[in-house]
Amino acid sequence: MTKEVARLSCDVHKYSLQRTIREQKDTLLDSEKLDSARKRLQENYQEAQNAKKQRTIQVMDIHDIPKPKNRNNVLRKSGGGGGLPARHR
Repeated sequence: MTKEVARLSCDVHKYSLQRTIREQKDTLLDSEKLDSARKRLQENYQEAQNAKKQRTIQVMDIHDIPKPKNRNNVLRKSGGGGGLPARHR
């Protein structure tokens, strides 16, 4: 009977050890899943922030607007003939 008790005690110890190892693995997997979810959440927040910046209208003071370097090129591009055709009624 003592051999049986020793064997049962050994089995209980082995089961307990296996359970502890399984719990540690589960904890590691949970930690990895949590880290992955945290990373995805941060990336999504960053994408939302970037999209918000793209939609933002920038208001500038008239003195802060850069001046064109060559005024002739601007007049030539917007001058007659190069734009939309005139509407005739």
